[in-house]
Amino acid sequence: MNFHNEELLADTSLYFKNLKVLIIANCRLTGSIPQWLSNSRKLQLLDLSWNCLSGTIPTCLSNFGFLFYMDLSNNSLTGVIPKNISRLKSLIDRDISLEEPSPDFPFFMKSNLNNRGLQYNQLSSFPPTLDLSYNNLSGQIWPEFGILRKLQVLVLKFNNISGPIPDNLLYGEIPSGGQFSTFSKSSFEGNNLCGDHVLRCESVHQLPSRPPDHHDEGEPYSSFVIAMAIGFAFGFCSSIVYCNIKRINPLLKLETTVLKPKKARNTTAGCMVKGISIPAMLSVLEQPNGKVTFSSNNAMGVYNFMIITIVMGLGFQARTLASQNLNCNPKDMSALQDFMRGLNTVVDGWSTNFSSNCCMWTGITCTSSSSSDGGRVIKLELGKKRLVGKLSDSLATLDQLTTLNLSQNILQGTLPQSMFHLPNLQVLDLSSNDFSGLVPTSIHLPSIQILDLSRNSLIGNLPSSVCDNSSKLEILNLAENYFSGNLPPELGNCSSLESLSLHMNDLTGGISEGILWLRKLTLLNLQVNKLSGPLNRGIGNLTKLVRLDVSSNGFTGNIPDIFHHFANLQYFIGHSNCFTGSMPSTLSNSPTLNSLILRNNSLEGPINLNCSAMISLTSLHLGSNRFSGPIPDNLPSCKRLTNLNLGQNNLGSLLPESFKDFHSLSYLSLSNTSTYNISSALRIMQHCQNITALILATNFHDEELPADPSLHFDKLKVLILPNSRLTGSIPQWMGHSSKLEFLDLSSNRLSGKVPIWIGNFGFLFFMDLSNNSLTGEIPKSIAGLRGFIDRDSSLEGPSPDFPFFMRNGSNARDMQYNKLWSFPPTLDLSYNNLSGHIWPEFGNLRKLHVLNLKENNISGAIPSTMSGMTNLETLDLSYNKLSGTIPPSLVKLSFLSKFSVAYNELYGEIPSGGQFSTFPNSSFQGNNLCGGDHALPCAPDDQHHTLFAATSKRYGFRGKITMTSSKYRTFGSQPEAMQESNGAVHIALQEGKDCVGAVTRMGFNFQADQALTSQNLTCNSKDLKALQEFMGCLKTVIHGWAINFSYDCCKWTGITCNSSLSSLEIDNPNDHTGRIVKLELGNMKITGKLSESLGALDQLTTLNLSVNFIQGTLPLSLFHLQDLQVLDLSHNYLSGPVPATINLRAIQITDLSQNSLNGSLPVSICDNSSTLRILNFADNYFSGDIPMELGNSLRELSLNMNDRTGGISEGIFGLRNLTLLNLQDNKFSGPLSKGICNLTNLVFLDISSNGFSGIVPDVFHSCAKLQSYVAHSNRFAGFIPSSLSNSSTLTLNMRNNSLEGSIDLNCSAMASLTSLDLGSNMFSGPIPDNLPSCKRLNDINLARINFQSLLPESFKNFHSLSYLSLSNSSISNLASALRILGQCQNLTTLVLSLNFQNEELPPDSTLHFQKLKVLIIANYRLTGSIPQWLSHSRNLQLLDLSWNCLSEKFLNVNERGLRYNQLQNFPLTLDLSNNNLSGTIWPEFGNLRKLQVFDLKVNNISGPIPSNLSGMNSVETLDLSHNKLSGTIPPSLVKLSFLSKFNVADNELYGEIPSGGQFSTFPNSSFQGNNLCGDQASLCRLDDELPSKPPDESSISNSIINSGLFIAIVIGFAVGFCGSIFFL
Repeated sequence: MNFHNEELLADTSLYFKNLKVLIIANCRLTGSIPQWLSNSRKLQLLDLSWNCLSGTIPTCLSNFGFLFYMDLSNNSLTGVIPKNISRLKSLIDRDISLEEPSPDFPFFMKSNLNNRGLQYNQLSSFPPTLDLSYNNLSGQIWPEFGILRKLQVLVLKFNNISGPIPDNLLYGEIPSGGQFSTFSKSSFEGNNLCGDHVLRCESVHQLPSRPPDHHDEGEPYSSFVIAMAIGFAFGFCSSIVYCNIKRINPLLKLETTVLKPKKARNTTAGCMVKGISIPAMLSVLEQPNGKVTFSSNNAMGVYNFMIITIVMGLGFQARTLASQNLNCNPKDMSALQDFMRGLNTVVDGWSTNFSSNCCMWTGITCTSSSSSDGGRVIKLELGKKRLVGKLSDSLATLDQLTTLNLSQNILQGTLPQSMFHLPNLQVLDLSSNDFSGLVPTSIHLPSIQILDLSRNSLIGNLPSSVCDNSSKLEILNLAENYFSGNLPPELGNCSSLESLSLHMNDLTGGISEGILWLRKLTLLNLQVNKLSGPLNRGIGNLTKLVRLDVSSNGFTGNIPDIFHHFANLQYFIGHSNCFTGSMPSTLSNSPTLNSLILRNNSLEGPINLNCSAMISLTSLHLGSNRFSGPIPDNLPSCKRLTNLNLGQNNLGSLLPESFKDFHSLSYLSLSNTSTYNISSALRIMQHCQNITALILATNFHDEELPADPSLHFDKLKVLILPNSRLTGSIPQWMGHSSKLEFLDLSSNRLSGKVPIWIGNFGFLFFMDLSNNSLTGEIPKSIAGLRGFIDRDSSLEGPSPDFPFFMRNGSNARDMQYNKLWSFPPTLDLSYNNLSGHIWPEFGNLRKLHVLNLKENNISGAIPSTMSGMTNLETLDLSYNKLSGTIPPSLVKLSFLSKFSVAYNELYGEIPSGGQFSTFPNSSFQGNNLCGGDHALPCAPDDQHHTLFAATSKRYGFRGKITMTSSKYRTFGSQPEAMQESNGAVHIALQEGKDCVGAVTRMGFNFQADQALTSQNLTCNSKDLKALQEFMGCLKTVIHGWAINFSYDCCKWTGITCNSSLSSLEIDNPNDHTGRIVKLELGNMKITGKLSESLGALDQLTTLNLSVNFIQGTLPLSLFHLQDLQVLDLSHNYLSGPVPATINLRAIQITDLSQNSLNGSLPVSICDNSSTLRILNFADNYFSGDIPMELGNSLRELSLNMNDRTGGISEGIFGLRNLTLLNLQDNKFSGPLSKGICNLTNLVFLDISSNGFSGIVPDVFHSCAKLQSYVAHSNRFAGFIPSSLSNSSTLTLNMRNNSLEGSIDLNCSAMASLTSLDLGSNMFSGPIPDNLPSCKRLNDINLARINFQSLLPESFKNFHSLSYLSLSNSSISNLASALRILGQCQNLTTLVLSLNFQNEELPPDSTLHFQKLKVLIIANYRLTGSIPQWLSHSRNLQLLDLSWNCLSEKFLNVNERGLRYNQLQNFPLTLDLSNNNLSGTIWPEFGNLRKLQVFDLKVNNISGPIPSNLSGMNSVETLDLSHNKLSGTIPPSLVKLSFLSKFNVADNELYGEIPSGGQFSTFPNSSFQGNNLCGDQASLCRLDDELPSKPPDESSISNSIINSGLFIAIVIGFAVGFCGSIFFL
């Protein structure tokens, strides 16, 4: 990153003989790769990436014998890749174990676009790499590259490389083993698969071959002749038999016994064949004895016999011909054929029954045929048929259609205008497809009753004409699309409408007056939009409403008191809005209301419900509001109330005694409500006979968990009591709750042992006892928990539809689960003092997903049987005392995504393969591990013996160390040791015991005896004792203390003492000379708890223990150190409150951020602390108001990412020296106080992601130094105040509010404005044309604003502009916009999605965007083709032209709501889905090793799936569904260990599904619509049972031919019989 725009020197005299590493990247160097590089024969790493080098790659680069890393990416290199690069020796047989160590300085490399610099501390740590991406290279990939067997990264993307297309088809049996043995037979049904676990494949020649395309043309004719010959022979023989019988008995009587009722009756066949009466020829008489006699007279016998046989044949044939009567209207037939031509798939049931009678096709209903034109199609019902393709306009010719149901398919494209003009259509259901674009503006459906277009990607305004001439419309569902704009008032014309669903769109404004006139409306769903303003009182007009859902919008103000008008309202859902005030009385007295959900608002006051009136209430959710006062004691009077959530309100009371009678209650959440007296609460709650879920987290602080044996909760399934600092032990009464499924007692202070009876729970699947002080062994009985062995969540009953939360790590925010059964089966015992070993029986817990035992004292080996935990995703055994090796069997855990054994006493080689290749080195550090996929060299076995000598030297031992056993391991348990009189140390080891770890642990003991006589002591004994007690609370040895351990603690790592006055003698340890003034141990991987002894370091000025793994509470003594100036305990796992009394007279910096501290901020934080400058309490769980008593000296205050409520206290406005105020991501609410103007020295102000509302105060002219104002994601309304729009110092971020009016910025005054983010507001008017006058403005986001204008011409001169987003802003004229923006010289990112509807993507060859890196023009319905001018944007990294109507191929868009804040966070993606691409998948795609998303679904791609795709080892999504792929699924794809989404549905694949790896995680739907089998689809059947390819027209004609063969036989029989009679 130097020498910008200079030329890379080509001087041939340059010579670097010993050069191994050359990195000249990111310099924009010009020129070519110089020849002098070839002289550096020792070169190992060459990085010339991100320059502007041109020319070809010189062939001399192949002469480097040691080069293993070459990055020439992001240049302008041309020509072919030199073939002799395949000769690079280090990429063929490099051995890093033979390489010399490199300096321990960090190297950096670009790992991929998703990561910033990836650091390697050693050169040998770099993966062998050849990166030639982002150039203009051509030619082919040389086959010889296959010998580069040491190469790990090959990147050739974004070049012009070409190659051949393979034409072979794949076949073979299903791979066996791994997870495939666990799949059900139904996973493989309907396919041509076989395998060892279902059906053995006999031989290769029995595998299904390609089905024949056509029959031999002569085959029907020859078959017909043969059939006639057979009939003739049979007739001839029959005549001979007949004549012989006739000679014996002239009156033939044939008797045969049949089973008939005893009562005799006459039966007659009454049919006519060409005028001949069948009764005249044949009479069937049943005799009393049960015999049936066929009688025929002599004269008619021959003819009767013949005609009977012929009639039987013709009757059979008549049945075949009956279905071919033409009773389908030709007009309808033509329309359906056009419809089929628009599909990429065959309609199931149409191909097999194909005939001119379309009325017999699957999903079609016709009227009765009453004319020669045949019956008319009135119903077309093809829902959930996996149809792929586009809709044809021909469907409009089905003018008698009453029902059209094409829901739950994969149809795409736009909606045909003609479909909305069907006069008889009553039901139109196109839901759950991929339709895009606008709904036709002209709609004429006079008979329509149900219209469902939900779950598509439709855009634009809601169709205002949907109710024109549609007076019968009862159900309108347009939910889950991308509709924008206001609710049209014309909806009021749908006078019969009963159900209106518009949820999950981008609708803005309020509820229109038209909707308020829909008097028959019973359901109104408006949730998850951007509606704002007060809730219209006119909603009371909808008196028949049963369900009203306005949740997840921006409604403000009081909830109107109009609910007495609703006589039938059962559900009112208004959560996640900005409602304020108290609950209206008509709502709290509603007798019909069943469910009331108002969580996550700003409602206040006491909770007053009239339970005697609310007789129907079953679910009440008022959590996360500002309610106060006690818990209502009348709630048990709501006799049907089962689910109650009042969490995160400041109720501050006891649980009412009346709850004893709350017999209907099933679910109760009172988390974080300042409730106290847990003994009383549990005593009361046990009387709730039906309680199943009890959530009481973050209450009862410092109380004792009661051990009262009389407590009992017989039906309890969920008990959540974390974050309460509870003391005591796990009580016996919990063991009686036999139905318990979920137990969380984490982050308390519980002690004692984990009780054995824990293993008796038959349903427990989630148990979190982490962050306590539990001791003893892990009970073996846990290995018998049935919920971890054979739990089936599909059999569980529904849980309340309220969100559950869990912590995703101590520092992380809560993770939400809306259903109880969504939680992963978990056993978390981390951060305790448990000992013993891991039971081998844990391998039986095959349903367990998370096992966390970190930060304990567990010893012994890791059982190899743990490989039986086949569903395990997280396994954390770090920071224990485990010994031995890592069992290789753990490689079988194919779901394992997080694994850590760091800081144990393990040794040996790390297993390789499977998921182990994905784990970072940090998962193994702090052990003696090596090898595997982690480039850690393994030492020879004889080097283990030298460890003992090194250890003795490390701890300062003197004398001789001997061992009495020849059998030892590297680490392990404590030996017996004895120091002899001569100073020698004799260690007596029992056989099989470990010795080196024993010597390590004995170090401190030997120090006491040996080091006393050899060390100079200059450390104060009081300080030394304090440090020894501090070490006693730690579970890890501090690096630099164990090695240099002595009484001179002033020489220990991280310790600074004041100057010593004299030497301290061993005889006088109390002579105070050097006192500790600084203890700096940040980022030392320290584990354990803080000791009160640190308070004895009374001369301490700096205490830095940040970025460690310290847990527990904060010692009070730390906050009374009189000389302490810097206290930094950030980035740890500390919990509990900050001590209430603080006396830090000299403190200047206090940083407790990124912990799990809770409670209120102590009011004494600034008492006697007049020098405090920086206070950082960010990223914790502090709640309540900000205290008033903050010191005037404070300059930086960070309280972001907490749970603070209320407004900004007036005390903060007195902090006149404050330069930084960060309050983001809390729960502040109300208007922003004008007192903010008192902070005249403020430079940075961040109040984003809160609930501030009202007008932004116009006071910022007082903040003359303010540079950054960040207020996004609040509820601000009104205009941008003039003091902000005229500020000469700041950058402005106010996106995602409700600001309105025009955007008026004084750019001549805003001289420092570099970033402007105003997206997602309610601004209007044109795009401001004066923005280019903001001369330093680089980044602009004005997306999701209704501008309705052109891009101003003034933007031609916007030379500072780098990033511009105008998506969904109603701008037009794409050609003009691109012409203007093409002159913005520094533009790198251009986002214009959801604009320019139906315009053409301009092909103007003069357009050029030289520096453009990101271009997103998606969801436009643009026409035209991909223009040539794009090829000139050589720096382009991300291009999205998806969801348009372009006639060529390109990339698709991410699904709803996927957000990337940085360009480099985008996954590397190749998306060509939903096009009409053909051909095959290139085997060379396997070289795309960094590709993460590969999507080819819904095309016409054929041929096999190349086995080479297994080389795409970073791919996470592989979607090949809805194509014409053939052959089998390559077993090599099992190697793709990152693959999380895989789909080959609806192709022509057959054979067995591969087993093992990630394939065990994919659902059955990933394989459906093929001929696949195995445990995942269905049983593999024998070859003669294998289904053939679905019949086409030729097979249909075959069925007709086959039925005609019987006629041929009958004719042959007649000729043979009659002819023989004649001649005889």
